[in-house]
Amino acid sequence: MPKDVLFVLDASGSMRGEKIEQARAAIEYCLGRLNESDCFNIVTFGTEVTAFRSEPAGNSKQAVAAAKEYLDNVIARGRTNISGALSKALAGKAQAGRLRIAIFLTDGTPTAGETSADKIVQQVPEMNTSGAKIFVMGVGNDVNAHLLDKLAECTEGASEYVRPDEEVDARIATLYDRLSNPVLNNVAVAFGDLRPTAVFPAKLPALFIGSQVMVAGRYRTAGTHKITLAGTLAGEPAQYICTADLPAKTAPDDNEFVAPLWAARKIGFLLREIRLNGENKELVNEIVRLSTKFGIITEYTSYLAGGASGSGGSGLAMSGPRPGATAREAAEFVTGKLSEARAQQAGQWAVNQAVNEQELQRRNVASDEANLYRDRSGNLVKAENIMQVGSRAFYFRAGQWVDSETDAKQKTRVVKLFSDEYFDLLKKDKDFARAQSLGWNVQMNVGAERIEVEKDGKTSVDVPAPAPAPEQNQQQNIGRQQGINQQMNINQQMNVNQQIDQAPRQIPGKQVNQINQRAQQEQATQPKQADR
Repeated sequence: MPKDVLFVLDASGSMRGEKIEQARAAIEYCLGRLNESDCFNIVTFGTEVTAFRSEPAGNSKQAVAAAKEYLDNVIARGRTNISGALSKALAGKAQAGRLRIAIFLTDGTPTAGETSADKIVQQVPEMNTSGAKIFVMGVGNDVNAHLLDKLAECTEGASEYVRPDEEVDARIATLYDRLSNPVLNNVAVAFGDLRPTAVFPAKLPALFIGSQVMVAGRYRTAGTHKITLAGTLAGEPAQYICTADLPAKTAPDDNEFVAPLWAARKIGFLLREIRLNGENKELVNEIVRLSTKFGIITEYTSYLAGGASGSGGSGLAMSGPRPGATAREAAEFVTGKLSEARAQQAGQWAVNQAVNEQELQRRNVASDEANLYRDRSGNLVKAENIMQVGSRAFYFRAGQWVDSETDAKQKTRVVKLFSDEYFDLLKKDKDFARAQSLGWNVQMNVGAERIEVEKDGKTSVDVPAPAPAPEQNQQQNIGRQQGINQQMNINQQMNVNQQIDQAPRQIPGKQVNQINQRAQQEQATQPKQADR
C-alpha cells in the first residue's frame, strides 16, 4: 500500500544541540527507505511553522536531496507552536488507496499559538482533513503526555516516549521501520454470534508487514465460531475469515497465559481512561479486583506486593491501605493515588504514567518478569513477592505463598507432604502440582477447599519459609515459566499482523524488550474466557 509520510519536527529552542542533530539524521535515514510509490513532506516548527513543500513530494533523488538541504538549514529556536504545526501537517485531501502517516516529534509543551492542550485536541478532527494517523514521539520528561496521548488516540495512531538517556535517532528509525510497509487499513474484527466482551485492544490499528496484533477478550458462547478480519487493502475492501473452536471452560495447560494477559491489558486500558478522562468508581473497583486476582501490580496497587525492588537494587517501601483493609477501603486508597497522578499532565511522572499504561495495554507475555513499572521518579520497580503459576497469582505473605483466590472462611484440608493423599492431588489437579514448584509452603484452593500441606507434623502456617532472594526468585521464575511455555499448545490463532509497540526501550541496566524476550512464543490471537 503506498503511503504519504509527514515528518513533523519540533525545532524550538529546547531542541538545540544534539537532539536536533539526531532528529535530522533520523529523518534522513527514513528518506532513504521510502518506497518507490511513497510521497513525503517535512514540517518544522518553533514559534513559526514552515514546510519543505506545500504538498507531499514524490520519492525522487532530486526531492530527497532537496529535503536534506532543507533539514541542514533548520535552526532550533523560538517557542513551541504545536497547534500551528498540526494545522499545516494535517491539511490536505484524503486519497483512496494511500495511507497518510504523520511522525510527530517534540520535546516540549505548547507555548506558542494555541497553548491549551484541551483546545488543541478538540481542533484536531477539524484540522485532519487528510485523514492522517499521528505517531507521536515525545522526547525527554518535559512533554505534555496527556496532550500527546490524546493526539495519537483521536487519529488512531500511537504515542511513544524517548527517555533522556536514549538516542532519539535510533528510536525514530525503529518506529519508521515498523511503519514502512502498510498492508491493511481501517481494520476491524467481527465475531459473529460469539458476542465477546471486554476485547482488547478495543480498536485495531492499521497493519504493517512483519508485525502482529494480539486480541484477547471474554466469551460466553462455546462452540465453533466464524471470525472475520476486514479492512482496506490498496483502497479496496478485503476480508479474511477463520473459524475457532472455543471450549466452555479453559482446561489447565490450555492457553492459561491468556487470562492474566487479558487482565493486564484491561487494567492498562482502564488506567488510561481514568488519566485522560477522569476517575470513575466502577473503573477503580475493577482495577483493584483484577490486580488482586491476577497479581498484576501497578504504581497504584503496589501495596498488594508488600514490597518491591527498584532499579538501584534497594527495597522500596510501598504505602497502602491498612492490613486487612476491605475492598472499599482499598478502592478509596487507589482513587486518591489516581487523582494525585492525574493532576500531572506534563513532566516526568506524567510520562512514566503513559509508559506504564502502554506496557500493560501492549503486553504480549504473561509472566512475573513483566510485572514491573516505573514510579514517579523514573525508577524501575519490580514486585518480588508475587508469582504467577498458569492463570493464578500467589502472594508471599507471612512466610508462605498464598493463592489470591483463598478465603479465610473456607474449609481447610490438611494434607501430609509425600503422603498418598498428596501424590493423588498431584496427579488429579494440575494447578496443585504446578504450584508445588514454589515450594511446599503453599496455601491454595483446590475445588471448594483450601489446601494446607503438612510437613513433619506441621503445616506451612506453622513453619513459614524464608522469602526467596530476588536473584533466586528470578531464576525460579524463568525456569518455571519456560516449563509452562513448553506445555502450551495454541490451536486457534488469528494472526492479524501488527504490533505497534515493539521498539526497544532503554532502561537502567536492562531493556524492556529483554524482559519480554519470550513474547513471540506466546501468541494468543483469539478471545478466551479470561475471568471465570
